[in-house]
Amino acid sequence: MVKSRAELALGELCTRLGYCLTPGDGEAILANPPPDAESFVDAVLEAEFRDAPNIVQSHRSEMLAVVAKWAVYELPPGAVAERPAFPQE
Repeated sequence: MVKSRAELALGELCTRLGYCLTPGDGEAILANPPPDAESFVDAVLEAEFRDAPNIVQSHRSEMLAVVAKWAVYELPPGAVAERPAFPQE
């Protein structure tokens, strides 16, 4: 099965930055997609029981870079998506 861009972003947030969600928490985010990248990062932080506003800005920037890399919310100009942004799309 082809993974969505959001699933790939969650995977990299885990393997590269250590934000590894339980299957239930990951499925909840995927089933009810946050409206934007900032909210996506906040949802991951909340699932990890971390206080999103108190995360060092440079660390949030790393997390946002992962979400942007996988184009969860915005494809680069002229790009064609080979994968859906979220599983239900």
